[in-house]
Amino acid sequence: MKTKPFSKLTNTLFLISLLTLALAFNVQPAKSEDTTIYIKNDGSTQPPVPAIVTSDNITYTFTSNITGSIIVERSHIIIKGNNYTLMGSGTGKGFTLYMPTNVTISNITITHFAYGIYMDGPTRITITNNIITNNSYGINFYRCSHNTIRNNTITNNNFGMFLSYSSRNNTIEANRVTANREGGIGIWAGSNGNRILRNIVSGNTLQAYAYGIMLSYISNATIAYNTVRNNYNNIIISNYSAYNVIKENNIADSIMYGIYLYGRTNKIRIIRNNITGSNTYGISFRISFNCTVYGNNIANNTEGIAFYHLSANSTFYYNNFVGNTKHVVFNANISDFWDNGFAGNYWDDYAGSDADGDGIGDVPYVINLLNEDRYPLMSPYAKLRGDVNEDDKVDGKDLAIVTQVFGSYSCHERWNVQADLNHDGKVDGKDVVIVVVNFGKTPF
Repeated sequence: MKTKPFSKLTNTLFLISLLTLALAFNVQPAKSEDTTIYIKNDGSTQPPVPAIVTSDNITYTFTSNITGSIIVERSHIIIKGNNYTLMGSGTGKGFTLYMPTNVTISNITITHFAYGIYMDGPTRITITNNIITNNSYGINFYRCSHNTIRNNTITNNNFGMFLSYSSRNNTIEANRVTANREGGIGIWAGSNGNRILRNIVSGNTLQAYAYGIMLSYISNATIAYNTVRNNYNNIIISNYSAYNVIKENNIADSIMYGIYLYGRTNKIRIIRNNITGSNTYGISFRISFNCTVYGNNIANNTEGIAFYHLSANSTFYYNNFVGNTKHVVFNANISDFWDNGFAGNYWDDYAGSDADGDGIGDVPYVINLLNEDRYPLMSPYAKLRGDVNEDDKVDGKDLAIVTQVFGSYSCHERWNVQADLNHDGKVDGKDVVIVVVNFGKTPF
């Protein structure tokens, strides 16, 4: 019997289909491998890749997304991301800088690394206008000084940024540090003299020890003009830290601590902050000594101030205690100072009178047997604008300070953050006007 031509064609097509399927199951798709790109001391990129171009060996520009890592060896360069992405696979380092100086990294999304940016030893590095997200550590400094982290969005990392081991005199300014699972901005181990200014730090809440800003074993740091809110603990100062300043921040809505000082902290100055809405403690002292707390609004917390374990000899004045479930709680026999010798604090439950009309209550506000405010204020304290040197008056000394640093800006060699009265990152005519308008004023 003859086979029909149609049957032969069908059988042939069937065999071809089987062969095609067999080949398909054995073909492996090409894998995109991570690339490690070096920007070498001589200005070359190794290996040469079309995703980074330079015409002068000074400015290096992304032309597309990059999967892999970049190691920077060359100093005095600018790396512009043009809003492209540097993508990792969940491990390794996005950017690595060991010893170069004067490098700027800007406008890059850096994501899915163990360390988004890792720096060991470099100076004069500027990290600006980047999005750093979904890394274990967004930015990690190790032995790095005189660097600037400014205007970045640092979000959804385990730790937003971490400075350690003598990373000194860095400026962390105007960043959005949000929703990092265990910590926002952490500074540790002798990394002294750092400035944390005008940042928004919020939503770092995953763990009970999560923090917005944390200093440990640190001295001479300044935390000023930040919004620190909705973190598990907003600000923590710990472990022999001393001579740090927490000034004019909006510290609100923590799950546990607004400000927590513990572990033999000493001579911390807490000045003119709004400390509000903490679910537990506005400020808590645990083995902390000789601190100064003045000019703060401590309002609507469960406990305004709480003392534990040998936390004594601190001074409180010009603070406003309003709407706290308990203004002050002592968990030990501790004695502190509740005025500066002529003026104390405002207490919304003070029932005394002011017969002579001097703004000071006629009888003390009694906190407990060991503590009383001898000169309670009859009305809330208001910040005295223009008082640059914080001597409770606006006079020629304040004008002289502003004049001496006129024209300076954040990170400038003459910069004085105290003189930036409107908190815009520069000292100019607007700051002079504030002093002139308030010239001659005193708090009372």
